[in-house]
Amino acid sequence: MNLFFYLPKIDHPRVVAAIGEAEKKTSGEIRVVVSRRKIVEPVAEAQKQFSRLGMIATSHRNGVLILLAPRSRTFAIILNSSVEW
Repeated sequence: MNLFFYLPKIDHPRVVAAIGEAEKKTSGEIRVVVSRRKIVEPVAEAQKQFSRLGMIATSHRNGVLILLAPRSRTFAIILNSSVEW
Protein backbone atom coordinates (compact mmCIF):
# COMPACT_ATOMS: atom_id res chain seq x y z
CA MET A 1 0.00 0.00 0.00
CA ASN A 2 1.31 3.45 -0.89
CA LEU A 3 0.85 5.45 2.30
CA PHE A 4 1.66 8.70 0.50
CA PHE A 5 -1.47 8.22 -1.62
CA TYR A 6 -3.56 8.80 1.51
CA LEU A 7 -1.59 11.74 2.88
CA PRO A 8 -2.28 15.26 1.68
CA LYS A 9 0.47 16.95 -0.30
CA ILE A 10 2.77 19.02 1.86
CA ASP A 11 2.36 22.71 1.15
CA HIS A 12 6.08 23.57 1.33
CA PRO A 13 5.67 27.36 1.08
CA ARG A 14 3.15 27.30 3.91
CA VAL A 15 5.39 25.13 6.11
CA VAL A 16 8.40 27.37 5.42
CA ALA A 17 6.33 30.48 6.21
CA ALA A 18 5.08 28.95 9.47
CA ILE A 19 8.62 28.04 10.53
CA GLY A 20 9.79 31.56 9.65
CA GLU A 21 7.02 33.10 11.75
CA ALA A 22 7.85 30.84 14.70
CA GLU A 23 11.56 31.69 14.41
CA LYS A 24 10.74 35.43 14.53
CA LYS A 25 9.32 34.91 18.02
CA THR A 26 12.37 33.14 19.42
CA SER A 27 16.11 32.86 18.93
CA GLY A 28 15.66 29.14 18.21
CA GLU A 29 16.31 27.53 14.83
CA ILE A 30 13.68 25.06 13.62
CA ARG A 31 14.02 22.39 10.94
CA VAL A 32 11.47 19.84 9.72
CA VAL A 33 12.56 16.67 7.92
CA VAL A 34 10.03 14.38 6.24
CA SER A 35 11.44 10.97 5.42
CA ARG A 36 10.10 9.11 2.40
CA ARG A 37 11.54 5.83 3.65
CA LYS A 38 10.66 3.62 6.58
CA ILE A 39 12.63 4.54 9.70
CA VAL A 40 13.32 1.81 12.25
CA GLU A 41 14.97 4.04 14.85
CA PRO A 42 13.41 7.52 14.55
CA VAL A 43 15.42 9.09 17.37
CA ALA A 44 18.72 7.85 15.93
CA GLU A 45 17.73 9.08 12.47
CA ALA A 46 16.68 12.45 13.86
CA GLN A 47 20.01 12.79 15.68
CA LYS A 48 21.83 11.98 12.42
CA GLN A 49 19.81 14.59 10.51
CA PHE A 50 20.30 17.11 13.35
CA SER A 51 24.05 16.73 12.99
CA ARG A 52 23.98 16.67 9.15
CA LEU A 53 22.06 19.97 9.09
CA GLY A 54 24.54 21.64 11.46
CA MET A 55 21.96 22.05 14.20
CA ILE A 56 24.55 21.11 16.83
CA ALA A 57 26.32 24.42 16.21
CA THR A 58 23.40 26.86 16.43
CA SER A 59 24.49 30.20 17.86
CA HIS A 60 22.42 29.92 21.04
CA ARG A 61 22.43 26.10 21.17
CA ASN A 62 18.66 26.07 20.87
CA GLY A 63 17.92 24.26 17.62
CA VAL A 64 14.88 22.04 17.19
CA LEU A 65 14.52 19.30 14.58
CA ILE A 66 11.21 17.56 13.90
CA LEU A 67 11.53 14.31 11.96
CA LEU A 68 8.37 12.88 10.43
CA ALA A 69 8.40 9.35 9.02
CA PRO A 70 4.94 8.54 7.61
CA ARG A 71 5.93 5.14 6.21
CA SER A 72 6.83 3.92 9.68
CA ARG A 73 4.08 6.01 11.33
CA THR A 74 6.55 7.61 13.70
CA PHE A 75 8.31 10.85 14.48
CA ALA A 76 11.06 12.27 16.68
CA ILE A 77 11.84 15.71 18.05
CA ILE A 78 15.44 16.59 18.87
CA LEU A 79 16.44 19.64 20.89
CA ASN A 80 19.95 21.05 20.99
CA SER A 81 21.75 20.43 24.26
CA SER A 82 25.28 20.23 25.57
CA VAL A 83 25.24 16.43 25.13
CA GLU A 84 27.44 15.13 22.30
CA TRP A 85 26.18 12.12 20.30
